[in-house]
Amino acid sequence: MRLSVPVNRLEVVPGQPVSLAFEVVNTDDVIIGVDVRVLGLDPDWVDVQPASLSLFPASAAMVTLVVTVPLDFPAGERRVALQATSQADPSRFAITEIELVAPVQERVRLAVEPESQTVGGKATYAVVVENTGNAPLRLGFEAIDPELKVTTEFSPPHLEVPPGERADTRAVVRGPRPWFGTAAARVVTFRALGTTEPLEALGVMIQRPRLSRGSLSLIGLALAVTVFAVVLTSSLRDVVDVARVDERLLLQAIDGDRDRAGVPANPATIIGTVTSLSSGEPVPGVTVQLYDAGDPNVALTTAATGDDGSYRFPTLAEGDYKLRFLGAGFTEVWFRAASTFEDATTVSAAEGATVGGVDVSLGGRPGSVSGTVLGIDPSGATVTLVVPALELGSDSDAVVTSAIVDPTGAFQLTGVPTPRAYQLVVSKPGFATERRDVVLAAAEERAGIEIVLRQGDGSIAGRVLDANGPLGGVTITATDGVSSSSTISLTTGDEVGAFTVRDLATPATYTLTFAAEGYVTQTLTVNLGLAENRESVVVVLAGGTGFIQGEVSIVDDGPAGGVTVTASDGEFTRSTVTLSQGSVGSYLLRGLPTPGTYTVTFSRPGLASLTTSVVLDPTAGTGARGVDATLSRATGNIAGTVQGLDTNGVAQPVGGAQVVLTDGALTRTTVSANTPPGAFRFDDLPPGAYTLTFTRDGSTPRTVLATVTAGTDTAVDVVLERRASITGRVLQVIPPPEDAPPDTPPELVPLAGAGVRIYRLVDFPGAVLVETTTGADGTYEFPSLNAPETYIIEVSVPPGSPGLASRNVVIAAGQQLTGIDIEVDLQ
Repeated sequence: MRLSVPVNRLEVVPGQPVSLAFEVVNTDDVIIGVDVRVLGLDPDWVDVQPASLSLFPASAAMVTLVVTVPLDFPAGERRVALQATSQADPSRFAITEIELVAPVQERVRLAVEPESQTVGGKATYAVVVENTGNAPLRLGFEAIDPELKVTTEFSPPHLEVPPGERADTRAVVRGPRPWFGTAAARVVTFRALGTTEPLEALGVMIQRPRLSRGSLSLIGLALAVTVFAVVLTSSLRDVVDVARVDERLLLQAIDGDRDRAGVPANPATIIGTVTSLSSGEPVPGVTVQLYDAGDPNVALTTAATGDDGSYRFPTLAEGDYKLRFLGAGFTEVWFRAASTFEDATTVSAAEGATVGGVDVSLGGRPGSVSGTVLGIDPSGATVTLVVPALELGSDSDAVVTSAIVDPTGAFQLTGVPTPRAYQLVVSKPGFATERRDVVLAAAEERAGIEIVLRQGDGSIAGRVLDANGPLGGVTITATDGVSSSSTISLTTGDEVGAFTVRDLATPATYTLTFAAEGYVTQTLTVNLGLAENRESVVVVLAGGTGFIQGEVSIVDDGPAGGVTVTASDGEFTRSTVTLSQGSVGSYLLRGLPTPGTYTVTFSRPGLASLTTSVVLDPTAGTGARGVDATLSRATGNIAGTVQGLDTNGVAQPVGGAQVVLTDGALTRTTVSANTPPGAFRFDDLPPGAYTLTFTRDGSTPRTVLATVTAGTDTAVDVVLERRASITGRVLQVIPPPEDAPPDTPPELVPLAGAGVRIYRLVDFPGAVLVETTTGADGTYEFPSLNAPETYIIEVSVPPGSPGLASRNVVIAAGQQLTGIDIEVDLQ
């Protein structure tokens, strides 16, 4: 059996179905049934048609795979596997891998909060970014003012917003205020940069004038009052003193309500969460009212809790506040756990601070549960409302309230705490106990519940065994198709394996299911007569542990040691590593609970991982053999030799050259070896295009492009040009004889044994790089210099003495400068 898949890469657009048709080929000489499935994707995203098929010998059938990944499916690549498994022998299967490639889906929203503010000289906005796409965003911000009147500062200036997340930056906008007259409206366009199309949102800053018309009138009135006061000073001084305008009130009148308008320059924030007192769950839709701590009459503002129970009051002025919480069906409460404004706790909000932890728990007003118990004789039955033991993590239910059913079967439970989830338990001797889940909303009065009370005076008892004897911890469930009862076989004492299922309604036919981890589930049918108590039911479970065995190899490379093999059924996981000596590539996983379906994964750095599915069924054997895997290399290598031109222009391998490899994300550095000369190598490189840069002192760097393919070595050999050098002579200046003609030039004679030193310009006259002595013909040489560079060459006679003459030299990489002569006058 094999799979024939036309492509190994499939592009999937989140939210849109994409299909792939492939063949399943029967290579056997018998008819086989085959199940086809996809490993590595959520089953809800996959539709395989047909998922099961029957194949004649040497025949093939087409299978269509339709994949629809969700909108939040991350951009990038994901490896999945197509598997065809024999229905008759699950250990026989064929598997192949494909790459799913999801392109970037950019979905982002930009908003400004608040959209409009009335302020003085500056306004503060929250620029909110919501990323609903499938790739992370890195955004910068700018603000555009058509009038060029304002400046904007963003903090932080950049945002990293992962998919599905929301973030905001604080924008402080400053602009000149008008001195008097009407308010000035500044329209600012906030723009987010870093998306395919720039995002924009508008904010309006309305700036009050420094002196409004009312203020000017008041100033005029103040001047008039002043003149009037001067006239009456002599006779009515006492009256004037009493009637003097209070300076604070005058300033308040001039400034108006400026401090309360708009958003404070550095606002405070109050946040908190509302939860249910009875269940601890968050409560959405609760109205939260914010009051000035000194005024209980009118709320300053209101907010509502979200789905997570949280609320937020942003852009608050510094001050003291009190909070009131009102929710439908809940008791009104003030923070913290107070019933009146006077008893409420004051919340102080400092300028620029975020006050958290202003949390409350609301208690729902009492609810009720009522209904009718139906059956042969429901009168006298007990109806009990409980919190289940499983939810409490205890051994018994917590009783909330109970009532006795009246002769008509009616019952009513009042004063029930809400909101809360409960179980309604109806019991009566001789009848099966019935349970019903009841979820009450806040102050809900649930009515019309009907429960059928059935006779439950029968029982089934017996013992569970396995191949080694009595078996405890087995879950036994009995059902008649309408209701079910469960128990667990005993695990200690002399009665290990014993069980009794009680309170079974009779007469009835029950199906008993016996289930335990590591064993094949068994079923048994038992007929119970009226009030019958069946005993001595014996069930033997098959199961235990199994193994998975196989070999792992690498394409074109044979058996592979050191490969990690992991088997997992979702709850139990076991791993091993393939042998590197002896039976190289072989592995054995023991102690796997059966029955079970295991996902087996083969992985090793540098190799493409492979996943397969193995079914361990104790009825078919104790394990699975021949679960082999052939892995392909996931990385490649680059190797080569660095050569350099010598003084004769012949290429020779050179050690010590630096080699830098990069693809933009990955960067590695090495140095060419001295043994073997010039060799370099980069191993385990992800497939892709790389840039290699080769540098050596004195030579021009060289850049080479190379492409790496998985499972192959890419050869890269380079030749670097000659290293920079400087040669020249030291010439002694011999003046002409005294009787020589006036225009006779001095004689230049090669000077042997002179000292010649070379410095880097930036180091002169400090550290000497190299010092040499001229030869018999006055020549000197400085080979293998770093370049490009600017040097100073200095001559001293004798060597080591202070310099007599020097010369500046600029040299490029790979340049050989000759004829750099230096003249010295020894007289």
